[in-house]
Amino acid sequence: MFEPTVSPRPSVVAIAASLLVLGACQREEAAPAPIPAPAAPTPVVTVAPSPTLDRASLLEAMDLAASAFAAGREVGG
Repeated sequence: MFEPTVSPRPSVVAIAASLLVLGACQREEAAPAPIPAPAAPTPVVTVAPSPTLDRASLLEAMDLAASAFAAGREVGG
């Protein structure tokens, strides 16, 4: 007849001890639900004003500023 090399008793004791430990553990309370953020009113977006300089005026201003910088003069602002 087959005889076990290790007695089954230690495994039964280990299982019983682990179940006892797990049963003694208390369940942790759940964290409270986060408080919802208050709804902010939708911001009012105004229409941006039209630019004071058109494309040609901007290019002319850049040309004058680059020329003044290349000549070593103070670039007016």
